[in-house]
Amino acid sequence: MIREKLTISVEEAGQILGIGRSLAYKLAKERAFPVLPLGRKLVVPTEEFYQWIREKSKTA
Repeated sequence: MIREKLTISVEEAGQILGIGRSLAYKLAKERAFPVLPLGRKLVVPTEEFYQWIREKSKTA
């Protein structure tokens, strides 16, 4: 059974947004999009991230 990933990396989120790694980490640290701290690592909850994109695209 193939399961959808519950989280993606900050780099993957940046690729989806079409931005570079440095900017993705800067925005993640500023909590500009949904992130979940796991110890010293930041991950992006997939469902919340795509919902955030949908909400932002409505206001654009």
